[in-house]
Amino acid sequence: MNEPEREERSIWSSKFDKNPDKIRDRINNAPPIPHVKKTRTQAVLTALPVLMLMAGLSFYWFGERQQTQSEPILEAQENWQGLFDRITPRDDKSTGKHFYWVRIGERTRPVRITYEQKVQLLKNAVDSGAPVELVVAPTVEGSNVMWLVSASSVGK
Repeated sequence: MNEPEREERSIWSSKFDKNPDKIRDRINNAPPIPHVKKTRTQAVLTALPVLMLMAGLSFYWFGERQQTQSEPILEAQENWQGLFDRITPRDDKSTGKHFYWVRIGERTRPVRITYEQKVQLLKNAVDSGAPVELVVAPTVEGSNVMWLVSASSVGK
């Protein structure tokens, strides 16, 4: 074998190109892996990320269920005037999140809508950039998530 072929082969070779019997012998003759028993502290620290994930997801799902199953608090309602931007459904399921986006000044704000409101708003479609007047309210006291109570187009 001449020198350039040997050099090219060494560049492209890997440990798996070796004889499988040699690899099997190395695996069989390897020193045993010591079995170390975990302490309680190590076991808790190992499980902590999973516990934190489960707690965070359950907190999120509880809050989301409370948001979607509550009625808007009419005492906390606000009137918004802006320009209609778009409706974005998260999915087509009736329990999915749907957003009605409205531009107020330089900021585009989302308003949560139910599936029935989405269907009604799509029937009475308005053009993007059309002025709208919204009445919005949170469904959970102290929440920043606003839900649509009513929407109306404002004539130009």
